[in-house]
Order: sequence, then structure tokens, then C-alpha cells
Amino acid sequence: MDKQLNPAEKESLEQVLKKLQLLSIAFIATCLLLMTIPWIILDGSVEPFQFSFSDPIVPILFGIAVAELFLAPYLPRLIESQFLNTTGAKKGVEQLIFTLHIIGLALRETTAVFGFVLSMVTNDSGWAMLLGALAAVAILFSWPKRRAVKKQFIKLRDRSY
Repeated sequence: MDKQLNPAEKESLEQVLKKLQLLSIAFIATCLLLMTIPWIILDGSVEPFQFSFSDPIVPILFGIAVAELFLAPYLPRLIESQFLNTTGAKKGVEQLIFTLHIIGLALRETTAVFGFVLSMVTNDSGWAMLLGALAAVAILFSWPKRRAVKKQFIKLRDRSY
């Protein structure tokens, strides 16, 4: 197993890394937007951050939102391990890395979507702010770093031949 990348692979890695970082910024921006919209729509009609669980749907949606945050790091790894355990023709390593990261970002962003929904259901913009902020922070913690993407690139490259 060669731990080095040839010049073409290095260039490909840099392009994937830039795209992943731009995509992460876009997902964070979406989380911030989902935090802001209920605050604007509800316009202070109800004091935010009351976090009422009186409606039976609220704990269910909140539980799903939190579960999404905890699943986000593991589901892409599970998919990657399934790929590594299968045999077959050479796959597009860059495309697979990109897809795995998008899955993780989407799972994290879903938490902000649940916050938006909870805000609309309860008329409390605090839900959107809380869960949107958690989602944005989770995306920041999963920021694509060169070293991690390179390690994943090499692992998938060496397995896909």
C-alpha cells in the first residue's frame, strides 16, 4: 500500500478538499438561515426559548434532531466500510469521498431543519436557534481537513483497484 500520492492525485485531492470546504460553508449558511427565518416570521409574538414540550410531537422531533447529530459521523463511515468490504471494479475515489461528506453534512443540517419545524409548530424561535446552532457547530467540528481527506483518499484508492 503506497502512502504517497502522485501529482495527479495530489491535484485531485486539493480540488476535492476545496469543494468540501465550500460545501461546508454552504451548509453552515443554510443552518444560519434556518435559525433566522422563524425569528423573523414569529416577530417576537411569543417569547423565545420557552422550550415547551406540551405538544406530544415536540419531544419526538427533538429526539430525532439530536439523534441525527449523533448519527452524522457514523453513517458515512458505515457506508465507507460497506464499500471497503465489497469487491468490484475501480470506483471514483473522489466522487465517493465527496458523497460520504455530503451525507454527513446533510445529516447535521437536518438538525437545523428540525429546529425550524419545531419553531413553526410551537411558535418558539428558540428551537430553530438552538438546533441550528448545534448543527452549525457540528459542521464546523467535521470541517474537512487535508490530513483526514488524504488518509481517506489513500485508503479508498488502495482498496478500489
